[in-house]
Amino acid sequence: MNKKKHDFKKRDNINRKLVFQVMFSILLVVVVICTKQFDNVIAKKIVEFTEEKVSNNLDLSPVVEVISSGLDRSMENISSFFKGEKEYAAPVNGTISNGYGIAEAGDNAYYNHGLDIASNTETVRAISNGKVIIADNNESLANYIVVESEDKKIIYGKLDQFFVEVGDKLKKGDVIGTLDINNQILHIEIWEGGESINPEKFFNVDE
Repeated sequence: MNKKKHDFKKRDNINRKLVFQVMFSILLVVVVICTKQFDNVIAKKIVEFTEEKVSNNLDLSPVVEVISSGLDRSMENISSFFKGEKEYAAPVNGTISNGYGIAEAGDNAYYNHGLDIASNTETVRAISNGKVIIADNNESLANYIVVESEDKKIIYGKLDQFFVEVGDKLKKGDVIGTLDINNQILHIEIWEGGESINPEKFFNVDE
């Protein structure tokens, strides 16, 4: 009977220790992420100390990775909110030549599922992180790529050439292709759940 009580108490202590270490690791991850926003000697020392403590705990790397990723995104969203920034970056600098929605081409009207942007430069950049799932050519979009970004699909069309291939992982701001120097128009669409979304909701187009 005493042995059973002892075993139960031992398991209870182990569980308490595990809970404490998980909470401690979460706290340290938060400290690391917040502190890394500042570039000074004290901040670096705190980062080194906390990262060492995390590594000395149990192997909680999966938990820490998920928490860290979520906090990183939260910090980016908070920072963007206060700076008045939108979720994604603009693929080019320029002006919108053809907006989202019903458009006219001569006597005909059609629905433009994206934006046509008259770019000031040849270079086209990824508006978000993602993975290339299509890199191809067709009559309406010319050279184009499709990038999967979380639950959205982003189409970059009217490219002169692209520098990526299927399977490539992209980060926001990566150069993905160029536009024709004689006709620097980028066509971009954002789709979610089978429906197109106005790209202007996600990034600002600046000259």
